[in-house]
Amino acid sequence: MPRKRGRKKKSEILETEESITESQDKKEETEELKAKLEVIKDKPDVIGYILRNSQSATIDAKDPTKIIDYALLSSSTIDIAEELSNIFNLGECNKIIVEGKTQNSFLFQWMTTV
Repeated sequence: MPRKRGRKKKSEILETEESITESQDKKEETEELKAKLEVIKDKPDVIGYILRNSQSATIDAKDPTKIIDYALLSSSTIDIAEELSNIFNLGECNKIIVEGKTQNSFLFQWMTTV
Protein backbone atom coordinates (compact mmCIF):
# COMPACT_ATOMS: atom_id res chain seq x y z
CA MET A 1 0.00 0.00 0.00
CA PRO A 2 1.54 3.37 -0.97
CA ARG A 3 2.35 5.85 1.77
CA LYS A 4 0.50 9.13 1.87
CA ARG A 5 2.67 12.11 1.25
CA GLY A 6 2.51 14.66 3.96
CA ARG A 7 1.45 18.10 2.89
CA LYS A 8 2.62 21.22 4.56
CA LYS A 9 0.05 23.85 5.21
CA LYS A 10 0.46 27.09 3.34
CA SER A 11 1.13 28.93 6.62
CA GLU A 12 3.95 26.50 7.51
CA ILE A 13 5.57 27.08 4.12
CA LEU A 14 5.31 30.87 4.52
CA GLU A 15 6.82 30.70 8.04
CA THR A 16 9.72 28.64 6.72
CA GLU A 17 10.31 31.07 3.85
CA GLU A 18 10.20 34.04 6.27
CA SER A 19 12.74 32.45 8.64
CA ILE A 20 15.10 31.73 5.71
CA THR A 21 14.77 35.34 4.52
CA GLU A 22 15.43 36.67 8.05
CA SER A 23 18.47 34.43 8.35
CA GLN A 24 19.85 35.67 5.02
CA ASP A 25 19.20 39.29 6.06
CA LYS A 26 21.12 38.75 9.32
CA LYS A 27 24.05 37.23 7.43
CA GLU A 28 24.12 40.20 5.05
CA GLU A 29 23.98 42.65 7.98
CA THR A 30 26.83 40.79 9.70
CA GLU A 31 28.99 40.89 6.57
CA GLU A 32 28.25 44.58 6.12
CA LEU A 33 29.19 45.29 9.74
CA LYS A 34 32.45 43.32 9.39
CA ALA A 35 33.42 45.34 6.32
CA LYS A 36 32.71 48.64 8.09
CA LEU A 37 34.69 47.57 11.16
CA GLU A 38 37.70 46.62 9.03
CA VAL A 39 37.71 50.09 7.47
CA ILE A 40 37.47 51.74 10.89
CA LYS A 41 40.10 49.46 12.42
CA ASP A 42 42.61 50.35 9.71
CA LYS A 43 42.61 54.03 10.75
CA PRO A 44 45.85 54.94 12.55
CA ASP A 45 44.24 56.26 15.76
CA VAL A 46 41.93 53.28 16.28
CA ILE A 47 43.29 50.57 18.56
CA GLY A 48 40.49 48.08 17.96
CA TYR A 49 36.87 47.37 18.73
CA ILE A 50 34.70 45.35 21.07
CA LEU A 51 31.24 44.15 20.09
CA ARG A 52 29.28 42.80 23.01
CA ASN A 53 25.84 41.47 23.69
CA SER A 54 24.42 39.84 26.81
CA GLN A 55 25.96 36.45 25.99
CA SER A 56 29.26 37.02 24.21
CA ALA A 57 31.81 39.56 23.01
CA THR A 58 34.05 39.91 19.98
CA ILE A 59 37.32 41.76 20.48
CA ASP A 60 39.71 42.77 17.73
CA ALA A 61 42.64 44.85 18.97
CA LYS A 62 45.93 45.85 17.37
CA ASP A 63 47.76 45.11 20.64
CA PRO A 64 46.51 41.70 21.81
CA THR A 65 48.41 41.99 25.12
CA LYS A 66 45.90 44.65 26.26
CA ILE A 67 42.71 42.74 25.44
CA ILE A 68 41.89 42.20 29.12
CA ASP A 69 42.34 45.92 29.84
CA TYR A 70 40.06 46.84 26.96
CA ALA A 71 37.47 44.27 28.00
CA LEU A 72 37.43 45.64 31.57
CA LEU A 73 37.09 49.20 30.27
CA SER A 74 34.26 48.11 27.99
CA SER A 75 32.43 46.29 30.78
CA SER A 76 32.79 49.22 33.19
CA THR A 77 31.60 51.68 30.55
CA ILE A 78 28.51 49.60 29.79
CA ASP A 79 27.72 49.33 33.50
CA ILE A 80 28.01 53.13 33.84
CA ALA A 81 25.73 53.66 30.83
CA GLU A 82 23.10 51.36 32.33
CA GLU A 83 23.29 53.17 35.65
CA LEU A 84 22.95 56.59 33.98
CA SER A 85 20.00 55.27 31.99
CA ASN A 86 18.24 54.16 35.15
CA ILE A 87 19.00 57.31 37.14
CA PHE A 88 17.89 59.75 34.44
CA ASN A 89 15.29 57.50 32.76
CA LEU A 90 17.00 57.86 29.36
CA GLY A 91 16.06 54.57 27.73
CA GLU A 92 18.49 52.06 26.25
CA CYS A 93 22.03 53.21 25.43
CA ASN A 94 22.84 51.95 21.94
CA LYS A 95 26.29 53.40 21.29
CA ILE A 96 29.35 54.21 23.40
CA ILE A 97 32.55 55.69 22.01
CA VAL A 98 35.64 56.01 24.19
CA GLU A 99 38.38 58.32 22.92
CA GLY A 100 41.61 59.74 24.29
CA LYS A 101 45.33 59.16 24.71
CA THR A 102 46.04 60.68 28.11
CA GLN A 103 42.45 61.30 29.17
CA ASN A 104 39.49 59.23 28.16
CA SER A 105 36.43 61.04 26.90
CA PHE A 106 33.18 59.13 26.68
CA LEU A 107 30.33 59.67 24.27
CA PHE A 108 27.09 57.94 25.18
CA GLN A 109 24.16 57.85 22.77
CA TRP A 110 20.75 56.76 23.99
CA MET A 111 17.86 55.42 22.05
CA THR A 112 14.92 56.86 23.93
CA THR A 113 11.62 55.08 24.13
CA VAL A 114 8.52 57.22 23.66
